[in-house]
Amino acid sequence: MVIRGIDYQESDIQTVVRQTYSWLMKLHQDCHHETVDFDILAVFIMQEMEEHLHIRHLVDILIETFSQSQKPQTSQHQQLLEASLMVKKTISSYDENIKTQPGLVKPFCLRFPTLSDVLDHTIILEAQCRILYGSRMQVLLDENGICVGVGLPPFPGPAEGSVHVPHDVRFVLLN
Repeated sequence: MVIRGIDYQESDIQTVVRQTYSWLMKLHQDCHHETVDFDILAVFIMQEMEEHLHIRHLVDILIETFSQSQKPQTSQHQQLLEASLMVKKTISSYDENIKTQPGLVKPFCLRFPTLSDVLDHTIILEAQCRILYGSRMQVLLDENGICVGVGLPPFPGPAEGSVHVPHDVRFVLLN
């Protein structure tokens, strides 16, 4: 007898969730970390503000607005303030270290200081996409070590004699 997903009871759903969690934890133990050329905090700030303003100016505006003249009123304001403080730290660290290390690579936020620059850069990068390891979990980290993406290998099919329909077969049956 085959159990359709729509016929799952709460206990069936809990079992599937537990199995999926176990599978993800096993994958995570042997995952491949890849650092990508990106700064999610800087891009978050750029997306929430004016698209043509330089990141240095955006960060200064946000820090001045939310830490000196008024406190953040919403969780989004708080997130913008915290992101601005982190990006300011990245920029300050670069400004300080470039004096003693002239070959230091600029951080992402200074190489692409406006949202327009970031969008133009993503168009170029789109043509350079590549397939990562197919049998391991892929964890993509930005230059600050913040997770910006996770890739998973195909979910293993059901065990021999299982009452569950494999996800790929279920998809074909729905179409």
